[in-house]
Amino acid sequence: MHFPRLKSLKLCIRSAKVPLLDSAVFPQQMDYITIEASPLSTLMLAGIEFPKTKFPSLVVFEGDNAPLQDLFKATDNFFMRSTECLKARLLIPFTSSIIAPGMIQCTMFTILHLRSNVCINVILEVVTRMQNLKELAISRINVRRFKGNISIPKPSSMRILKPLQMRMKNLSIWANYFDNASEGVKAIVKYLAVRIPSLTQLYARTMKISDLEDFRKEYEGLYPHLSTISFER
Repeated sequence: MHFPRLKSLKLCIRSAKVPLLDSAVFPQQMDYITIEASPLSTLMLAGIEFPKTKFPSLVVFEGDNAPLQDLFKATDNFFMRSTECLKARLLIPFTSSIIAPGMIQCTMFTILHLRSNVCINVILEVVTRMQNLKELAISRINVRRFKGNISIPKPSSMRILKPLQMRMKNLSIWANYFDNASEGVKAIVKYLAVRIPSLTQLYARTMKISDLEDFRKEYEGLYPHLSTISFER
């Protein structure tokens, strides 16, 4: 099937095979491609040659299970040609597996929602590699495997952590306040807050607003952008 004038395409895929897509020949560039698919259906996208797209969007909804490594290979293929897109959105559902370092190779996302368990190392990979990312939402954080350092020097030391060069405006951490690993989650929330000067809104379910305000008062002298962040819970 040839679509020489196609500008916009929206699909909801629930099967592992879509013959129409397998044989589709797209124009060299499109404005919008929006796909909603189950995890197993998403794997099928790995074999399709998609065009350059200004606004690519892929929402993987909860349902059947697929290996996360294969899932991200398929998502990379969907986004890989849209290197100069204006907005790229990826939503990954909850799975029993953990998103590990190196799984997410694509760096062009402007919106990234991860509902599966995410290692802290993955979060650090995302914020250091995805300079165009404007919105990041994470539902579950696995802190037990992390052995790095996300501590913030006390203001009295006058040591300032180097800011990350990125465009992120909105950060949402949905980890449960009653999670027995919540101290580690609080640490990564504070660490990201001081290192991302572009941040304007921080949603942190794992922290009380009063704790965030105390944190702001303690550190805004060294990190002035903290005074402009809206804290929500």
